[in-house]
Amino acid sequence: MDCGWVGTGWGQVAIALELGGLLAICLWVMGGLLAHYSQPWFAWVFVGAIAAAGCYILAIAPRLTGRLAVPERGIVGWREGVIRRDNLAPAALHTGLFTLLTTVVIVGWCWWRDPGFLGRLNTWAFLVKLATYLICAAIQGWVFWEFGARRVRAILASAGRDTGMCLGAIMTVLVGALHLPNWRLAALSGIAAMAWGWIYHRNPNLLPIILSHAWLGTLLHRLTPLSFRVGYFYSYPEGRVLAVLWPALNAYLRQLWGRP
Repeated sequence: MDCGWVGTGWGQVAIALELGGLLAICLWVMGGLLAHYSQPWFAWVFVGAIAAAGCYILAIAPRLTGRLAVPERGIVGWREGVIRRDNLAPAALHTGLFTLLTTVVIVGWCWWRDPGFLGRLNTWAFLVKLATYLICAAIQGWVFWEFGARRVRAILASAGRDTGMCLGAIMTVLVGALHLPNWRLAALSGIAAMAWGWIYHRNPNLLPIILSHAWLGTLLHRLTPLSFRVGYFYSYPEGRVLAVLWPALNAYLRQLWGRP
């Protein structure tokens, strides 16, 4: 079946550039404007822009590419992309091993720095962060893996390079770039994206990646002093948008996190 130009390698490049452009606009252009117009109305504009971009990626873009085969339409249904059972066991095994190894490294590094760090761990803050991270990881996973990684695989397939290492390498660059100019976070995110990319290529199941992302992100946030600020917000305190939209909640979370 003729899929038209959107089904070609260049068509997939165009679709991938749409995703990158939307993210750049929200994170850098809108973020920069929000820094200068610290008013509740503009904060809502910022949130609305992100919501509109998300709706486009999740709902509109797949319909525009409706002539493609179902596995290549970008965002697929939860049953096919997130709660698949046919490859859940191997996907969970590989993702679990990577997550366990990384957890050991993080906890070991924290213990080396401060053997008594677990005694000062705020359990409530850890659970709240984990809950919020699960939501963020699900959204990011659906956009970057169910949409972005599928686009990348289509591009690689058109060039005869659809391998786990190639997918992991490209996703390393893309995910790492999203976290700039925070170089430390970009490097760590890129390493995780390499592993997740290899796993996703072998067994495309999003649920283990979501859980791994949420767990490891929470560990880094609660156990290490690593900054999580990215994009235009890198020079500002955490919770810049929330501080404008809901100052009381932002003050509570900043106190809970114990972060600047």
